[in-house]
Amino acid sequence: MAYKCVKCGKYVSKDALLCKHCGQKNPAISIEPKTTTKRLSENKKLLSNHADNIWQIYCPNCGNQLTMGKEFKKEENLHCPICQTNFVNPLRPVAGRENELDMKKLKWVGLFFCVILFTGLYFAINKKEEAKTTTQELASIRLENDSKGSDLSLLKNDKEENGSVSLNNDNNKENTQASSQNEATEYVVTNATIETKKALAESEYSIVHRWMETNMGTTSKECRIEKIKKNGKYRILTGDIYFTCYPKKITRNSNYVFHNSHLYNGDYFNLAIGTPIYYIPKMETNANGIVNGILVIQADGSAQLYMNDYNPNFYEIFTELRPI
Repeated sequence: MAYKCVKCGKYVSKDALLCKHCGQKNPAISIEPKTTTKRLSENKKLLSNHADNIWQIYCPNCGNQLTMGKEFKKEENLHCPICQTNFVNPLRPVAGRENELDMKKLKWVGLFFCVILFTGLYFAINKKEEAKTTTQELASIRLENDSKGSDLSLLKNDKEENGSVSLNNDNNKENTQASSQNEATEYVVTNATIETKKALAESEYSIVHRWMETNMGTTSKECRIEKIKKNGKYRILTGDIYFTCYPKKITRNSNYVFHNSHLYNGDYFNLAIGTPIYYIPKMETNANGIVNGILVIQADGSAQLYMNDYNPNFYEIFTELRPI
């Protein structure tokens, strides 16, 4: 049985503690490969929570989550580019459903404005009462200051002469404690195990390449290659997680096989000799064993990240990257 992240829908291992795509904790949920009542109910939830111009549904054959634009809403059938299956379009509007949704929207809008109105009245009344109390307190403080002005002046001089060292020591302690509490951390994968470590300062590394993911919708994040100044090693940041990587080039003896449904009519392919890549070993483990990754950099600066998590014999496209 396969497992996907409960947040972003990407494939994850059954025992994964953190999603490598979006950072979700305990992300694994099981998925069924064929159409079931559960899959249909999930499609209904996705349809009810769609954005204005983007619809996300599940393929009833392979179970993958698909993103559809507004222009596909009225098509009778849809096509899954992953398993090449045609299926009935669940996006087509049902008679009377649009009017029903409009009425629900009007009800929620009316309820929202009622809440805003009562909240405004509540805070206005409280603010008026607080203003009265504050005025009375200020009057009382003025009387006390007038009667004890000389005492306050003496106390101030005493603090300036004898208490400056003590105050400075207290401030230093507070600054040290605040600094230790706000110390930044980062997720780092070592031998397919994710760990939380102290984050490197910006002065400790240099950025070699920077990209932005282009095919993960609202979960798109920055991906970059960093070179650590202390030891000259490279690491890649993807999905808020750091992985060790090694710069290489495709040679005559390289036997890496790749698959991208958007290239070469969906056929498997090899890279040309001399193509620069970054090899990412031991990203995670799943039912197929150790999962490795390969980042391929194109001549125009774009890149693709491939992983062999689906099948250890070839590297499947994981995400497309555009330079920034």
